[in-house]
Amino acid sequence: MRLKISKKLMIVTVVLGCCLALTSVVADESSDAEAAKPVSSAADSLNQGLSQTAGEKGAGYNTKDIKLETAVMKVISYVLGLIGVILVALIVYAGFTWMTAAGNEEKVSKAKDIMIASAIGLFIILLSYGIASFIVYHLNQATIDKSNWPPGYPWL
Repeated sequence: MRLKISKKLMIVTVVLGCCLALTSVVADESSDAEAAKPVSSAADSLNQGLSQTAGEKGAGYNTKDIKLETAVMKVISYVLGLIGVILVALIVYAGFTWMTAAGNEEKVSKAKDIMIASAIGLFIILLSYGIASFIVYHLNQATIDKSNWPPGYPWL
């Protein structure tokens, strides 16, 4: 019974953590003149609400200078980081299960299996991050136009 509750609790915690990690709320004060505009359609209503929330400058992000490889690596690092946190939590859970096994060989072997699988998963996560960053870096270097660079930069 306790194991089912702890699994449900862990799933709920992971889902809530994912939701909190992937959402960000950015609000800015808006003028009263924008709030007084008449609304003619649902799309206008949505645009007016977004304008009131974000204002003229929007969320304040500089979207013109964002490069594709930077965005790809951010997404990859966030996803792999989240999976890494889950695997570390599994290692802690396996350690707790092992410590509370009280000599029960079945629980000890289950905890060892979870710990070994989580450690292998962490190794795969670290390896996949290294491979992904290597590929993205070298694809970026291969697609850069180097014809207008000054001499003396062969390593770039």
